[in-house]
Amino acid sequence: LTPIPCWSDIVVVVAKSSGITELSKETIAQIYLRKIDSFPGGERAIPIAQKAGKQREQFNQIVLKKSGFQYRSYFSRLQFTGHGSSPLEVKTDADVIALIGRNPNLIGYISPDTDIGELVVIGRF
Repeated sequence: LTPIPCWSDIVVVVAKSSGITELSKETIAQIYLRKIDSFPGGERAIPIAQKAGKQREQFNQIVLKKSGFQYRSYFSRLQFTGHGSSPLEVKTDADVIALIGRNPNLIGYISPDTDIGELVVIGRF
């Protein structure tokens, strides 16, 4: 078990096999907002979002600097113009961990008290 200190509101995780150890808040936001589609090393970056809930609200506010309404509006506009779609959505921290554990291209966020197993924390906000 790998406990995460609870001084942060949200943690961003990737698979160990991705080779990524840290990303800036700005880079994570760009990946989630579909402004960039790869990690700094050139590997494809696929964001996973959680469905409505505390983690999503905190991530949107702290990392993306968007309210729920602004988030939905942003992706509606992006999809309407054909420039992208919102991230894949899952229900729980456990879903995020399970998916990322199987795919080094995925990036996701979870609550800080979640056991991350074999994943790597690349950001604490």
